[in-house]
Amino acid sequence: MSSTVVVHPQFDWIKETDIPSLGVKLVESKHRSTGMPHYHLLSDQIENVFLIGFRTIPEDSSGVAHILEHTVLCGSEKYPVRDPFFLMLRRSLNTFMNAFTSSDWTAYPFATQNKKDYFNLLSVYLDAVFFSKLDALDFAQEGHRLEFTEPNDATTPLMYRGVVYNEMKGAMSSASSTLYQTLTKYLYPTITYHHNSGGEPEHITDLTHEGLLDFYKTHYHPSNAILFTFGSFDLIEQQTVIHDWALKRFQQQDVHFDIPIEKRYFSPVVIREGYPVQAESEMQGKTHVVLGWLLPNIATYSDQLEWHLINEILLGHSGSVLRKALETSSLGASPSPILGLMDHFKEPSFACGLQGCDADKADDIEKMIIATLQEAVEKGFSTDIIEAALHQIEISQREISGDNYPYGLELILEGFSAAVHRRAPEEYLNVDAALEKLRQKITSNPKHLTELLREGLINNPHRVRLTLEPDAQFNARKEQWETQQLQLVRDQMSKEACQHLVQQAQSLTERQKEHVDSTVLPEVTREDIPEELHFASGKIHSIKTAQKTSDITTFDTGTNGLVYLSVFSPIDSETLKNSMPWLGLVPSFWTRLGAENLDYEQMQHALSAETGGMKGFISTRHDIDDLNKYSAYLGLSIKALSRKFHNATDLMAKMWSNPRFDAIQRLEELFRQRREGLINSVTDRGHSLAMDAASAGFSTLNSIHQTYSGLQHIQYMKTLDTVEKRREVLDTLSEFSKSWFSRLGDAPSQWLWIGETEHQAEHLEQLQKSWQPKYQTGTTWQEKSNLSKNPAQQAWLTDTKINFCAQSYPAVPFIHPDSGALAVLAPILRHGYLHSAIREQGGAYGGGASFSSSNGSFSMYSYRDPRLTETFEDFERALEWIQSAAPTEQMLNEAVLSTIASIDKPGSPAGEARSVFINQIHGKSVQDIKNYRQQILEVTLEDVKRVAAHYLSSKTRHRVVITDPIRWATKHNLKDFVEITL
Repeated sequence: MSSTVVVHPQFDWIKETDIPSLGVKLVESKHRSTGMPHYHLLSDQIENVFLIGFRTIPEDSSGVAHILEHTVLCGSEKYPVRDPFFLMLRRSLNTFMNAFTSSDWTAYPFATQNKKDYFNLLSVYLDAVFFSKLDALDFAQEGHRLEFTEPNDATTPLMYRGVVYNEMKGAMSSASSTLYQTLTKYLYPTITYHHNSGGEPEHITDLTHEGLLDFYKTHYHPSNAILFTFGSFDLIEQQTVIHDWALKRFQQQDVHFDIPIEKRYFSPVVIREGYPVQAESEMQGKTHVVLGWLLPNIATYSDQLEWHLINEILLGHSGSVLRKALETSSLGASPSPILGLMDHFKEPSFACGLQGCDADKADDIEKMIIATLQEAVEKGFSTDIIEAALHQIEISQREISGDNYPYGLELILEGFSAAVHRRAPEEYLNVDAALEKLRQKITSNPKHLTELLREGLINNPHRVRLTLEPDAQFNARKEQWETQQLQLVRDQMSKEACQHLVQQAQSLTERQKEHVDSTVLPEVTREDIPEELHFASGKIHSIKTAQKTSDITTFDTGTNGLVYLSVFSPIDSETLKNSMPWLGLVPSFWTRLGAENLDYEQMQHALSAETGGMKGFISTRHDIDDLNKYSAYLGLSIKALSRKFHNATDLMAKMWSNPRFDAIQRLEELFRQRREGLINSVTDRGHSLAMDAASAGFSTLNSIHQTYSGLQHIQYMKTLDTVEKRREVLDTLSEFSKSWFSRLGDAPSQWLWIGETEHQAEHLEQLQKSWQPKYQTGTTWQEKSNLSKNPAQQAWLTDTKINFCAQSYPAVPFIHPDSGALAVLAPILRHGYLHSAIREQGGAYGGGASFSSSNGSFSMYSYRDPRLTETFEDFERALEWIQSAAPTEQMLNEAVLSTIASIDKPGSPAGEARSVFINQIHGKSVQDIKNYRQQILEVTLEDVKRVAAHYLSSKTRHRVVITDPIRWATKHNLKDFVEITL
């Protein structure tokens, strides 16, 4: 990658930078007539990524940037159809499509492996952002609108509707979201970060359509845009299209959005605010206390990297000085969810604190944190601790990711955030050079980091102490205020104004129901689907470890100097069933304990110095041909730099054979942390929790999952709200773990090694020498399974301003002949009916259908949904629609495309290898997956209708809703639901 890259004549070449550690070359150019910068990450990766973004600087909490992000994608000049974004989701082989609103930017990314698809999506995205229609009815649908409770009846009460309005009601139901927004509001008192860029529900309703148009005109111009691309597709070809299809119609404008330096406090600020909880009985020990600092003098990546290093030293693991103080403190239940360096702002900030506190402990918590920091400064940081922290940064730089977001997109987002603040992206991507400079600076001045810590935190007067207290009356007061405001509006409305709202509702309904001519949009077809699907290929060897011979499967793949090692031990069905509820606790606690002669703090320091992390897990699957059977494994995995493999496996052997589950005090700390994290997670993943609960009664394994990872597990953890209750459980957990781990030495093991060819032989030899674990002794575990029954209809009542609904049906295993048809049915229902009914007309943030061959269920669901009864009625109407001859061959083809795209989506090199291996040990071969893929390609409309009629029966359906007690009591007419307090 050393030769100069040629750019399009309408672009000026600026510079290019080789980044060997990432395997890319960054090519920077600028469009001549508009001044728009283009950063291209040249790579040989087949998955290509595009992102165009804008600096968006809100001046209030109306959510204007967020609502604009939604509305921009609702039709454009070249594609004047309703919702081209969601239409393209099913006319594409994309591996990623989305849009993001951050605190000071908005971005529109996509990824695909298909060149035709890439330029199709490029056309739609360019036209959407630069030539959007921004119809007033789309604003009403996506943003907010006033509507009568009965839209056609002006005598009924008024209410607010809108997708973003309901999305943010759901988002702000989360205590951690409220905590974050409140903290940043006071940390940044005068600039854009003071506001909630997503929108506060009570302020979203202040935004007008005219205000949205004004924001678009000033912010969505190429002169305020930043373009990033990644991959192997020709750069000039891309720039030709970008210029011809969009940029040639613009001239450079004097657009310069910038964020000023925040004004500093001259002394710390103390704030007390509230957040909602269900009842007075739940207020004790529910307070959050957080300290936040606005950091000084961070203008370059080198400055920021220094604080990344300090952050790693203070908080990187449970043995780190500040995290240890927070985890072991008796002043609260666990560290705050807002923890550490927040570097996505122009001026970064730092926060730490505790959750699960009492409000009167705020002074003590602040003193404890400051004393911990002072002690750290006085003692200084040893060379070993600094090297371990630098080691963690090196691993994060080297690792080729891509299992969540596409790898190219993750790199782009790093560079894009820098470009938004007019900093050089190459500095934020080429970390090796910055790390070397930092090493030299620390070597020349060993006190450099402690001096930074003293200046940035201890002596920094721009500090906020936020006490966020539970308030059982919070939601009631808020709803009363909203009702009063709506009544005031209603009292002042003329007959003409009332009629206007009725007409708007009718017009919107007509627009939502009108036929969409999607043929104006580009598409790929079945002919564009690759014939072959690439799979990682492994080799099986025999190794002798711990006096027994085991199989190890090796995958030789590009991992950029890292190696991944995992060991799996089978768990028989009876042991699995008899391990409730410990199954949800053992893996999450396991690698955060000590082992053998190392206590947890020593183990955490060793893991930081020698590995990129160690993780315990349970892997369970139904048999691919029988949902009454299943397999399960207990597993342990590490990742490490190849040069540290020997030390990493030594630590792994200690943890595998003799973890310190006898450390009851440490278990108590870990238990509190997990409990708080689970409670806070409900409103972020409510739809998946609801679907899992609805399918729990379909098989023993589904019921087991519900007991150790679902709503039942969260409910169980919530009941253990005192030290006395927890200690009894933890004593039992300790005894159970001794029994479980004492048997690992006798159990057969399966090994997985992923790395680069030149290291394999050496590593296998080292593994056979070093893996000699010393197993503890224990008694056989006698407790019997206590799996609870799963009612067919459940209402889980918790703190939420919005609902999550799920309706599930028992289905078929992976290789069943109807599996492919059910997989295709899901996107047909989602795109053909549920999206419009639940999201567009119903106002939910999301809704759809999903077939899971892994748990043998078919589900329909809604996410952050203002409705209850109406949503379940929509589920039933969707099934009537599928039988009404409404689905077309076009819908079928689009569903096949989207299903195949999800199967073909690439992961990281290590992730793809790991997926193949885990499938294999659970009995799912590469050929099984190929057969399933072929089955999907052969599905017909008759197949779809047949499986819908056969499997989606009201006699077998299970329903679950997650909602709040007030809404459930007053706004539903659903019958025969079992009410469960969460």
